[in-house]
Amino acid sequence: MLEKCLEEFFREIPKSDCPYIHIGSDEVWIEDREGFMQWIENVIESHDRQAIAWDPGLPASDHVIRQIWNEAAGSNAAATTKGGKSLDSFVGYLNYYDPMLFTSRCFLHTAAAQSVPDTTKALGGILCLWNDVRVDKKENIALHNGMINGMMAFAERFWNGGNAGEVENENLLPDPSTEAGQKLAAFEEKMVLHRDRFHKDKMRWAPNAQIRWKVKIDEHESLAAYGGVVDLDAFCQTKHISVGDTALATAQTVITAERDMDVEAWIGFCVPARSNRNGYGIGQQGRWEGNGQCFVNGEEILPPKPWDEPGAYDYHFNTWGKPEEEHPFTDEQLYWMRQPARIHLNKGDNLVEIIAPKTYKGLRWSFSFIPLMNYEDGQVRV
Repeated sequence: MLEKCLEEFFREIPKSDCPYIHIGSDEVWIEDREGFMQWIENVIESHDRQAIAWDPGLPASDHVIRQIWNEAAGSNAAATTKGGKSLDSFVGYLNYYDPMLFTSRCFLHTAAAQSVPDTTKALGGILCLWNDVRVDKKENIALHNGMINGMMAFAERFWNGGNAGEVENENLLPDPSTEAGQKLAAFEEKMVLHRDRFHKDKMRWAPNAQIRWKVKIDEHESLAAYGGVVDLDAFCQTKHISVGDTALATAQTVITAERDMDVEAWIGFCVPARSNRNGYGIGQQGRWEGNGQCFVNGEEILPPKPWDEPGAYDYHFNTWGKPEEEHPFTDEQLYWMRQPARIHLNKGDNLVEIIAPKTYKGLRWSFSFIPLMNYEDGQVRV
């Protein structure tokens, strides 16, 4: 039956319209794995088409273009050294990351794991959006997943190839004084111009690369972190900090204001993948999700308005294939979609303190504090 379907496809769709055929091979269970792949490769090649398959997936020959994905550290770079051609599918999942962090991650990514691009083997990458969780208002898909800002960063990286400079971890923003940090700040300026000129109502994004934090995990010493979003899982991994199922992160930064004034900021303490509802959900009334806290000059900053669904969607498990996937995300569960918090700043330096608890195993642990203001000289200024 499969062969008949392919034969009909090849008859109806000429090679000029479709030179590549993606045969999947991930998340399938076939008894004769090698035999099946050899057979389907032969069918496709006999019609002068090029097969593409997932890696990891069923075992394929070097004639097949491998679309590489894997979450294990170092495995993707290793996979690109195999024989044959490949596609980078290990960075471009819009639905998986905090959209603010995804933008930086894409820009900092080493395209196809090649510092010097080799287009004879590395054919490019994929940018995709696989929600999995049911969507209520389809017009919100792009905003909920940072599609426009993600496309900008992905295009910049893959059209240019290589990377922006060496970084410890693509999920952590670099020191603004480094080569990568300076290039990221310059790219953010480009993004602001594009946002304000073309996409004012289609982007929930703001520059944040130059924010400097001192982060303390439990009783460990304070260490530097950067950016409006700090992935605390990546931070602990990179800094070799071991934590259990529960932990507490505290962080401090300084905002320098030229005069007394009020500003706005996005604040958040959990960003679930839009393909999985595992996360804190919406905070209790008058509290941030996960009981995270934010203080400015000792004054606690609370959510700017009452929650419509206080305490909802607090799921401490993976929801793939479960009824919870049928509950659409609402704006108030995603900090970049919410009304920003109002913050009073005094003239001079203002101390911002964040308290971000981790309360269960499997939490995507992070915090977000993004002032909607200008940046100068490596400090946050208004």
